Amino acid sequence: MPLVRHTGFVVHNNTKQSVDQVANNTLRVVNNGSTTVRFHVNFSLPSGWEYLGNPEKDIELAGNDSIFLPVRLIVNRDSKGGTSYIVTAWLSSEKGVQFSSQNWYVTIPIHSEWNALIPVKQQYFITGNDSSGFRVRFEIWEMPMNNFAFPLFRSSIGSITIE
Repeated sequence: MPLVRHTGFVVHNNTKQSVDQVANNTLRVVNNGSTTVRFHVNFSLPSGWEYLGNPEKDIELAGNDSIFLPVRLIVNRDSKGGTSYIVTAWLSSEKGVQFSSQNWYVTIPIHSEWNALIPVKQQYFITGNDSSGFRVRFEIWEMPMNNFAFPLFRSSIGSITIE
């Protein structure tokens, strides 16, 4: 049986992906042989990810020909930030024997949002008074690995006197 000798994700092998967008790529399959080959395209996805469309594809590819197959995935919204997930595509013969595979690394970046809300205020010293009291409150919020915001640290410092 002639083999398809080359497969590869031709758009990008490594991509960054937000959990709220569809992951897109293209699988290119090349038959370098001279005879027609029939094969099945299979995908291995991270837990909770879904293939958009019908992943069951039986392909017939003529000799010295190639085909581009779109790959669209719905990313699991609970995917951890700062992690690279592996999507594997492999080709198997009509008898179920795997003969080619290619990995696509999809990285979910960590999102951090730091905001400082500082009111513009001026302190005036009233005649005969040489100090003014004020309060400072800090709030630090961090986007954890699951990309949901929660207060990591919250603190208030009591009155500070400037002399």
